[in-house]
Amino acid sequence: MTSHAPDEPLAADAIRAAADAARQALAGSDALRALSHDLSTLGTLDATVERGLQAALTVARAAGAMIAGRPGEQLSGLVVLGALGREARLYRVGDVLGERDPQVAVARSAEARATADLEGGPQAAPDPRRPRPHRPGAMVPMRFGSVVTGVLTVSGPDAAWPAPSPDTLLLLQAVADQVAAAISGLRLRGELLTRLDQIDALGRVAHALTGVEDADRTTHFLAEEGMRVFGAERSAVFLLNKAPPSASCLARVGLSADYAQAFERQFHALPSAQALREGRPVFLEHARRDFASPMAAAVQAEGYASAALLPLVFANETIGILAARRQTERIGA
Repeated sequence: MTSHAPDEPLAADAIRAAADAARQALAGSDALRALSHDLSTLGTLDATVERGLQAALTVARAAGAMIAGRPGEQLSGLVVLGALGREARLYRVGDVLGERDPQVAVARSAEARATADLEGGPQAAPDPRRPRPHRPGAMVPMRFGSVVTGVLTVSGPDAAWPAPSPDTLLLLQAVADQVAAAISGLRLRGELLTRLDQIDALGRVAHALTGVEDADRTTHFLAEEGMRVFGAERSAVFLLNKAPPSASCLARVGLSADYAQAFERQFHALPSAQALREGRPVFLEHARRDFASPMAAAVQAEGYASAALLPLVFANETIGILAARRQTERIGA
């Protein structure tokens, strides 16, 4: 008589594992449906990122989640847009991830990665700004069409936490792509509103310039319009002189005289000077972090976080600059 008793515990374990996987898949599908609905109702970047992180925690049954996005052309790497749970103890909003952070490698390769230790890859390097605990997890690229716009990271509570399965990675990828599309939509809408504001402001400026003969009033008007268009708290208008090459402040609103004088002295040493002379606008999205800039000390003393520099062009030649400064950082698309 043959007995199958020794196999019964194995069969029971397999059934429990299958049932657990089915429950997780169902919970993940429900989380995705809820995420899709909620993202369509949110109107801010912070709320969109927060909702995506919550969905990622549910889908992966993780202890922490973090979303990092591309900061734009002014800064390489990725910027942390939000973090929850365990990841929030390691990353803060605004942290810049450098070339040796594993998320940057995922953004470059556009390939998802599940690992027993997020910090154990050969590309990772110790960062004295934060601890490097052993933590299993996964990273998936955030894609908007064919463009990788960021990386979603999830991590487990301890070394015993199993790394996400291929099916879970697919669910995480769906979360990441939905959030990427929502963030890109918010940015596109914000850019459209900004363009409409700019067109409206240009109309008012053109109308004002036809009837204003006082140069001081005109330049002050330009500075005020620059603040309104970019939602800035400070602005200035600078005249560019050819011989000798220099910049002169014609009007300033909210900016200190010390800062205006520093800009006058350092303008032609700035990396942005050539672009402005060629008639191209420059957006400094993380001004406080650019410690290599000749203006670094002046920026720190003035305290602003981001800036927009617009060339004032006449007869195909840049004759001046409209500079607007904001207290908050601007995350580029």
